[in-house]
Amino acid sequence: MTFYFIAEILLNWYFSLSLTPFTYHTINGVSAEQANQVAAIYGFEKTYLFFLIPVGLIIFMGLWNLMKIVDRTLLKKIALIIFCGALISSVFVQVKAAHFDNELNYQSARNKVLSYMESYLIYRTEKNQFENLNEEVELKKYYALNEINKMENYDYPFFSETQVRNPLGPFFPKRDSAPNIVFVICESLGKQFSGDEARLGSFTPFLDSLADHSLYWSNCMANAERTFGALPNILGGLPEGETGFMNLRYDMPNHFSLPQLLKENNGYQTAFFVAP
Repeated sequence: MTFYFIAEILLNWYFSLSLTPFTYHTINGVSAEQANQVAAIYGFEKTYLFFLIPVGLIIFMGLWNLMKIVDRTLLKKIALIIFCGALISSVFVQVKAAHFDNELNYQSARNKVLSYMESYLIYRTEKNQFENLNEEVELKKYYALNEINKMENYDYPFFSETQVRNPLGPFFPKRDSAPNIVFVICESLGKQFSGDEARLGSFTPFLDSLADHSLYWSNCMANAERTFGALPNILGGLPEGETGFMNLRYDMPNHFSLPQLLKENNGYQTAFFVAP
């Protein structure tokens, strides 16, 4: 019970700062160093954990003294009733997104511990399903779907002889010299803060106006939970995997990226700048 209260306090504190629930995916694939950086962003220091010790002791001592005052048999019955009531309410009286005007209100009303547990169970279920897949059967489905018939291409399932259309070509007229290419990546500028469908209302009216006069991809999907995975995703289309591509470090497989291809094949010079 004590651990539950402490977990609920921490998870609600995190939600009050980030306005997003803390789920298993929030920490999955994040190294200790990266976790410290994320905590620092939210102003959380390790020393704050020491303040939880007296909180836990107060809750524990309160429950202990309550057991001395109240008849234990009655206390067990009350605890059982509360547990059964919580279990029944979590199963049959679930908080549903359809009952709220927006996602923020929905997440605010949810039990944060239950939300975290659900995210972990979903992760484990999906992982088990993936690990139990028959690779040969799934590859045959993929080959049939993509009409890969030649045996010599079986070892390269993403190879395709189909001529890929170039719908973006007309937007980039040919010129005598190669254009400068600048990638601007803004930290923590998520969908909830920017754009017409911003969950918390848009804080970027100028960027919103540029979207009306630019090539704008409204259906981009991030395959990483944190900013640490943004660079491999954006510049290389690299998967996040189990522990995060950046966390592979010296075990990184050979891979391509836009800066690499531009530098090696098109004579570009590359530079990387970061602002605190």
